[in-house]
Amino acid sequence: MSKRSARATKRNGRSKSGSIDLPIKNSPESSRQSRAWTSSSSDAVWWIPVAFACAIGLVLRLWHFAAASQLPTSGQLLGDALGYFQWSQEIASGDWFGQETFYQAPLYPYFLAVVSVLFGPSVTVMQLVQCLLDVASVALLAVATRNWFGRRAGWLAAFGYAMYAPAIYYSLLIQKAGLATFLLALFLMLASRLHPQQSRSFQLTHSVGLGVVLGLLVLTRENALLWIPLIPIWLFIAMGRPLEVGDAKLEGRNSIAPNQRTSPRWPLTLAYVFGLALVLFPVAARNASLGGEWSPTTFQSGPNFYIGNSAEANGIYVALVPGHETPEYERSDAQQLAEEATGRELTPREVSRFWFGRAWSDIRKSPTRWIRLMALKTAMVVNQYEVPDVESYSLHRAVSPPLRWLGAVWHFGILFPLAIFGFATTAWKPRSTGLLLVLALSMIAAVAMFFILGRYRFPLVPLLLPVAANGVWNLGWMVRHREFHRWAVITVGLLAIGIANFPLHQEQSLNANALANAGAAAGKSGDFDVSIEWLEKSIALEPESPVPHYNLAGAYLMTDKVDAAIEQLMIAKSLDPNLVEVDRTLGSLLERQGKTDRALYHYREALRVNPTDQSSIEAIHRLTEQP
Repeated sequence: MSKRSARATKRNGRSKSGSIDLPIKNSPESSRQSRAWTSSSSDAVWWIPVAFACAIGLVLRLWHFAAASQLPTSGQLLGDALGYFQWSQEIASGDWFGQETFYQAPLYPYFLAVVSVLFGPSVTVMQLVQCLLDVASVALLAVATRNWFGRRAGWLAAFGYAMYAPAIYYSLLIQKAGLATFLLALFLMLASRLHPQQSRSFQLTHSVGLGVVLGLLVLTRENALLWIPLIPIWLFIAMGRPLEVGDAKLEGRNSIAPNQRTSPRWPLTLAYVFGLALVLFPVAARNASLGGEWSPTTFQSGPNFYIGNSAEANGIYVALVPGHETPEYERSDAQQLAEEATGRELTPREVSRFWFGRAWSDIRKSPTRWIRLMALKTAMVVNQYEVPDVESYSLHRAVSPPLRWLGAVWHFGILFPLAIFGFATTAWKPRSTGLLLVLALSMIAAVAMFFILGRYRFPLVPLLLPVAANGVWNLGWMVRHREFHRWAVITVGLLAIGIANFPLHQEQSLNANALANAGAAAGKSGDFDVSIEWLEKSIALEPESPVPHYNLAGAYLMTDKVDAAIEQLMIAKSLDPNLVEVDRTLGSLLERQGKTDRALYHYREALRVNPTDQSSIEAIHRLTEQP
């Protein structure tokens, strides 16, 4: 081939056979970036931008922390956050073993308990410790990305995570997302350091570390169980492949001769299993000693599967009993309803199996409905909207300048398309792109199989960010070299943008619920005027939701506005006739006013919904007894 033909081929990005080479294979700069193994000790200069990214991340998180302090929820924990804090204080007070099998993932409350023992039971201190862990995640993701995709991609990943608005938000919530992200970043860093050309002791040590960290991650996020069988497969594929010429730069005392092409993989797998067992076996033994059943994690998967897949499921969380959306009810409601249906006492595993059975029964009755639901939930997982739980990302954005400014341009609706573009333009390597793709796909499936919350899908961010950072460099290469004829790659990126940013969620209703939670938090802290203000905002946005009306009635009662409270309770009753608390409260208020007949009606309505409601039973006996 002539020099002119060679130049034309290089310019057009086509091989002799006419196929299109990917940018990462086609440019000298990309070739340098693909050197996936660089010893950190040999290049201290590389750490300067990473340290700067960590500093920026710390400043942004502290800025958000100060700005969000004006929200009522910052001073009053609700929902899972309150449950985790209370659990941690029970542990810190000496109950480290516990009295019953784990229903929720246990590692996070134990982590909070350790923080409480070391620094005192302060929510602020817990948030600051999580903030520091998240800043450490910036560095860990930078190292993992550098080892897989090169130095500059590592810098991009560091700054990308440091300034990622949802990461700033989740890092300061009393939720397990803060700990899970750090463990996942540590896991990815360890995986990025495993290489066939490393010494045997180095490989075995890191394999044990992978098992230990993944075990800890399972005890923080139960859906990480799906990854347990995937890692041995990855070890067999990635550690059994010879090093390609130019694929890596080996340095340091852990390296061995390049002519050793593969590593024995069974010892690495056994080391990985040993690391897992170190963490999960004691938990399984503990559960067995308390509940008679072996389980390495928790027993809540059945109820959660039913919530996400029943005939009434809509993709987000809905309590088994309306009005019981808090941890104090979740376990007892699941067990009580299951035992009422079966007519006998059930073990925790049997309760979980009962709810799995009910869900599968609904699925078998209408498989087409379930397939549509799964398609919707899968799209919801990769959508830019952060589905709120008790706390709301949208509400925090309204008061936090870092979230408001950064969140406008850097969110999941941007990250996901960049990651898709990265996967489409990055050379396939099992050790990097292969591992990240499999872990990301399995996490999407794990989240979609249950129900969607923003913090549940957040583990996708550390998985997608390394390849998204590489995708940015590939995109820059295409722009510099005017490679706009690659319509297939461009089309993939545009489709991903559309999927990630299409409006799927009932955002108005979800945002109204967040306002109601803020009002409830203000009420619990005793600031009833502020509570009324937030609850009225919620009702104005979503007047058909009964719970804000019920909570507003409670705030009115605390400010001696009894008639206004009764009015709100009647509205809540008309919106949902099956809220026991509404009828019980109405009965009590009407009884005080001497309206016996109306009070009896509402007490009986409460018993209709819950025949075991002892308070209503006693009230009926009191009002119907003969003088």
